[in-house]
Amino acid sequence: MNIPHALAQVIRRSPSLSKLLEATVELVAREMGTDVCSVYLLEPAGRRLRLAATHGLDRRALGKVTLEPGEGITGIVVSEMRAIAVEDASKHPSYRYFPETGEEQFHSYLGVPMAIRNRPVGAIVVQSTDRRRFTRDEIETLHTIAAQLVGVVENARLIDALDHPDRGNRYLEELRSWRRETGQRDSENGEGEVVYHGNAASPGIAIGRIVFRGRYDPPVDTRASNGGDPARERERVDVAMEKTLGDVQRIQEAAEKETDEEHALIFSSHLLLLNDPTLEMRLHEAVDEGLDAAAAVDRVFATLESQLGNVTDAYLQERAEDIRDLRDRLLGHILEAGAQERIAQSIVFAHGISPSLVVELKVQGALGIVTERGGMTSHGALLARAMGIPAVTGVEGILADVHSGEDAIADGQTGTVVLRPAPRTLVRYQKKAEKVAATRSRLEKLRDEPARSTDGEVLPLLANVSLASEIREAVFYGAEGIGLYRTEFPFMIREDFPTREEQSRIYRRALTAFPDGVIQFRILDLGGDKYHPRITRADELNPVLGYRSIRLLLDHPKILKEQVRAFVQVAGRRRIGILIPMISSLEELRRARELIAEAIGEVDDDTVERDHRIGLMIELPAAVEIAAELSRQVDFLSIGTNDLIQFTLAADRENARVSPFGDPYHPAVLRMIRRTIEAGHGAGIPVGCCGEMAATPDLAALLFAMEVDNPSLTPRAIPTVKDAVRRVRILPLRKKIDEVLALPESGLIRARIREELERTK
Repeated sequence: MNIPHALAQVIRRSPSLSKLLEATVELVAREMGTDVCSVYLLEPAGRRLRLAATHGLDRRALGKVTLEPGEGITGIVVSEMRAIAVEDASKHPSYRYFPETGEEQFHSYLGVPMAIRNRPVGAIVVQSTDRRRFTRDEIETLHTIAAQLVGVVENARLIDALDHPDRGNRYLEELRSWRRETGQRDSENGEGEVVYHGNAASPGIAIGRIVFRGRYDPPVDTRASNGGDPARERERVDVAMEKTLGDVQRIQEAAEKETDEEHALIFSSHLLLLNDPTLEMRLHEAVDEGLDAAAAVDRVFATLESQLGNVTDAYLQERAEDIRDLRDRLLGHILEAGAQERIAQSIVFAHGISPSLVVELKVQGALGIVTERGGMTSHGALLARAMGIPAVTGVEGILADVHSGEDAIADGQTGTVVLRPAPRTLVRYQKKAEKVAATRSRLEKLRDEPARSTDGEVLPLLANVSLASEIREAVFYGAEGIGLYRTEFPFMIREDFPTREEQSRIYRRALTAFPDGVIQFRILDLGGDKYHPRITRADELNPVLGYRSIRLLLDHPKILKEQVRAFVQVAGRRRIGILIPMISSLEELRRARELIAEAIGEVDDDTVERDHRIGLMIELPAAVEIAAELSRQVDFLSIGTNDLIQFTLAADRENARVSPFGDPYHPAVLRMIRRTIEAGHGAGIPVGCCGEMAATPDLAALLFAMEVDNPSLTPRAIPTVKDAVRRVRILPLRKKIDEVLALPESGLIRARIREELERTK
């Protein structure tokens, strides 16, 4: 029988939601040959999953059995929005059963989520007494049923709410407040606990009290009068400026001591602004107009912020974050509240996740960070991952719902933020944190072991780095070399360019850390979200698609050539890789190679190696289309998955509203990657990849099966990926690649990858 067609008939005949669900679970169980079919619905008001219909379980449990998203296997299906199929549910680490349902007799389990536009509505589950392995077709069928059923369920709920205002108002209010796709409030229980969802930007669990950055509460009364004593108010302003300058200098010194010079330099904009005589003049003028010190600071900094707020440039937006931060520090001293609350052992809530904020959190011992803006691959998020700070970004509107000093939980693994957690939630997350710590400790022991699959295939794992601290992490976590050295950071934090000697000193750390490993330096990729005042512009309407990267450097050849000379000088007799970013044509590649060759030839040192490996980043769909031709002109390829995804799917990775659309499981993305690998291998050159895809265990295994040569990933993800690779057989998955990539939807591909990997364990 065609189950979706039969389900459509059931829908047309059912007079109510309860009757519809009863008929549906009976139909699905019968046609799929399972002993049980159940539907769990997520209550809009209480945000708990409730057993709403069942065929096969004890019907007396209907409406009584409830669980939280993330609790039990079904809770994970809903919280992680993915299908789970297991032969023996009792062996699953999240298994739990409810005695009142009588489900302990059932072994095999298949559950798929029911969702509308990324908002979970519930789950549909089938179970059997025998230990059964559900097929790909069965999983796809249940996905189709869930997709058909979910719209009907929500329509029935909506109609019921409109017909019965007494019980429907709360439902409608929850729907208005829940905007999961933009990070809005997810749930609230009767104990005051509220759950939000955002981007899982940096893994780890933080449990602690809330402190703020980038907001001073309560707001300052800008109409305040200074009471006729402008001299006293000017003195209050000057003292606050002096104290704030001391605060920033201490943070900078601590950053230089505990991290490195590059981290410390990111506070230069703070110091330049504090030492700016024009700022002091504006503050004094505001006082002379009749404002007290606090109101003067608030007005002047609000003006500065508004001047930057209308420019959609990433660099200037970070400077706006700096301005907000300085405003709060000054107000804290003026109002004698302390420049900022102590952030040690606290979770910091902020508007954005700027690099300067991340460094400060690391230096001062913050537990984690939650922000309203930012995606998973923004530069602040990448820095947080490198420094091991749990982070959830893109939680739009959360700052309006929190108060300093309250307790919170930030789960950087799932993107969940819990405000005012109930005691049982605290216990659950404390246990989860302990488990994560134990797992991390176990994985760290694999640092010296190879990433060898159970069928003997070995995958070299390289590291992505951009900072000295990441180089140390790469060594600690067992990277075999550096597959992508992002060189932009020392340029972004200076008003001028670092000299060749300064660059050489910075790059030398990588060569010292990996005396025998692969080292691949990427040429400057400035522009877009990586601003430099000398050569990039702040007024582009769409800077990510604008004047950037290799296009910019071809117009500024001296910068490119000076950097290449620094590479060659620091490499000495060693052969390194030089990566060219953002190439879209053979013409660009030829011009870039000519400049690189000229720069190498101009190095006045007979002892240096001159035959370096020239590589190419494949980041644009255009480059994929001509990958075969490009491959014949270089020594290796590296697929930049972060940019390839954002350009292919039109999903800006810095924009929290659209970053969820940047789906690495999208068939178009995976097919492009495979074609690139085939093109490179066809030309006889190795093909690596970098970006966050390789840091996801099942995707890393898929890339391995597609015969990528040396993936490069965040250092902290190396043990997790290594552990995953060592648990599976790669050759069987390799034989299934054609079938996997032929699937038309990312959800089906994700489920199929996990199904195939589960079979090989």
